[in-house]
Amino acid sequence: MQWRPEVLDNIIVALLKASRESQMKDSELLEKLNYILKTEIPRSQLLKCLIRLEVRGLIHVRTSERKNGELIIKLLEGKETSE
Repeated sequence: MQWRPEVLDNIIVALLKASRESQMKDSELLEKLNYILKTEIPRSQLLKCLIRLEVRGLIHVRTSERKNGELIIKLLEGKETSE
């Protein structure tokens, strides 16, 4: 099932706000999204959302120093979605 981008963006921002230090690993974020939406969100769809949110200046995505290919997503201070 394809979710509207705005819905996923808002859920991602809300999850990051609720997380410790406003950051989360991509695997944790995907697991929480799948649980909340009760469906399997493809990693490719998550990555598109992350790119969109980073371009909008809401988050910063970096590669983990510990695990190869793991991403760390951080909500930027004082940023919220406007939709």
